[in-house]
Amino acid sequence: MITQQDVIDLCSSAANTGFNVNPENLTFLQWNAGLQTHIPFALPANSAAVYIFKWNNFYLKVGKVNTNSNARYQSQHYNPGSSPSNLARTLRGEPEFHAMAAIIEPNDNNWGDWIKTNTTRYNIIIPSNLGKNFVHFAEAFFILKCTPMFENTEA
Repeated sequence: MITQQDVIDLCSSAANTGFNVNPENLTFLQWNAGLQTHIPFALPANSAAVYIFKWNNFYLKVGKVNTNSNARYQSQHYNPGSSPSNLARTLRGEPEFHAMAAIIEPNDNNWGDWIKTNTTRYNIIIPSNLGKNFVHFAEAFFILKCTPMFENTEA
């Protein structure tokens, strides 16, 4: 589980590189699994974000968006046809995951509901004035922390 403490740890790690970020300047949001609770809100103005999808004890995806990427943040991961790379498309193409998750193949319109119903999403909202390098750093920090199943991080 990702918590506010992880945001504090992220800022401490950045400070070790000489980049100072006050954890109070970052916003931590958690959208719990469930159609009534996992509601993808819009990316706030002048913000970037790192987001993490977790299913049961497995982290599925860690991603990032910069200020002009609201569609990526809010909707693309829930629709397999919305972009060349998104969580719904990845899950659709993984029969091993279907077996592990006991998924009866949803059609393309239902993947978003499956993700909302079954995953918790953690969001770290980052003010754009911290710059893209910090967003990249934050994504890498959470990839290392979470070791997501569907992250192509091989060298």
